[in-house]
Amino acid sequence: MRRKTRNTKQKKVILELLKGTDTHPTADWIYEEARKVLPDISLGTVYRNLRVLTENNVIQELNYGSSYSRYDGNPK
Repeated sequence: MRRKTRNTKQKKVILELLKGTDTHPTADWIYEEARKVLPDISLGTVYRNLRVLTENNVIQELNYGSSYSRYDGNPK
C-alpha cells in the first residue's frame, strides 16, 4: 500500500546513504552513518523511514533468513 509521506531531512539522508553505496547495508550501519550528518537521529526513526521507503517501493528490503535485514537503494 502506497502512503503519502513527507520528505523529511531524515528520510533524505537515509535515501542518500543507500543510493551512495553499492553494498546492502543493515539498519544499524545506516543509523551510524546518518548520525554523522544528523547527530540527533534515533534508531527508531531510521527503522520507521526504512519501512516507509520499502512500502513505497523506493528501496528494497533484502531478507536472507538472518536475524536482520539489509537494504538496497536501487529496487529495480
